Amino acid sequence: MVIQQNGNVGIGTNAPLDKLHVMGAFSGAVTTIQIHDPYTTANLGFPRLLLRDEEYALNKKCWDLRIGAGGCFEIGDIDDAQTTFNTKFYISPLTGNIGINNGTPSTSAKLDVTSTTGGFAMPRMTSAQRKAIASPIDGLQVYDSNLKGIYIYDGTKWDCVSVPAGSVGYFANFTAPNGYLECNGQAVNRITYAELFTAIGTLYGVGDGSTTFTLPDLRGEFVRGVDKGRGVDAGRVIGSGQQSTAVGGYIQSDCSPSCSFGTYMDKILNSDGILNIPGSIFISHSGTGGGGAGFAFPADFTGNTYSKSTIRPRNIAMLPCIKF
Repeated sequence: MVIQQNGNVGIGTNAPLDKLHVMGAFSGAVTTIQIHDPYTTANLGFPRLLLRDEEYALNKKCWDLRIGAGGCFEIGDIDDAQTTFNTKFYISPLTGNIGINNGTPSTSAKLDVTSTTGGFAMPRMTSAQRKAIASPIDGLQVYDSNLKGIYIYDGTKWDCVSVPAGSVGYFANFTAPNGYLECNGQAVNRITYAELFTAIGTLYGVGDGSTTFTLPDLRGEFVRGVDKGRGVDAGRVIGSGQQSTAVGGYIQSDCSPSCSFGTYMDKILNSDGILNIPGSIFISHSGTGGGGAGFAFPADFTGNTYSKSTIRPRNIAMLPCIKF
């Protein structure tokens, strides 16, 4: 041991650089510093290292590193009187489970973080940085700052696990699952469901005009993709409804030698598929009958079936819900 004139103490070194400078062995598993509790009875003492800085406020000066109850390793702040210890970091000696801001991490969690004022921020990176990760492990999770979503690696590819507010899904449940509301046209609070209000606004109704907004009502409805300039269903906008109409054309089975049903269909259906009946309608094999518009089947027609085009396909009722 060396004590220099400046008060620096060296153990294992003749040139201490600090008030206490301990130089360990160059090889082997020789302990450099040991703090030993000689008591064999619980709670009579524990190995600890206290760090104190007088420039900070009352009871904010000290950090304590110690072996705590049951052999755990703890780091925490302690008041100036050294009577009240607040655990900030905890490692269980039995499971290796870690507690952040708590001294009793759950036995089912390898990392248990406690807070009522902040959250957990996983690594955040661009899409290019995420894709450049070498040999990602199964279950690796990152936040993609370009795509604004949480991504998880499943062993072969990255998948986004985020469901943005305003997404609509159909469920086999009787009630909406957690995080969703039924698409039943109800008015809901703009503050309670702020993310959903930001996503859809008042497209489906203004609610009371100030504190609520209206959800889409998809009960008993089919959903159709908005046209957006294609020209198939022109004039439609997001959130607009459309009444049902009859659909022109026909379905037939083996019509021989000829059929005139389709030829005359425009007599009763206009270009929009809406019924347009100028007078009485007759059906005959010969194509003749009473006055008014009509359509005919060939005279040798037997055993064939005709009908207007199907306007309601086979379907299964499920529960439409929207993510909030």
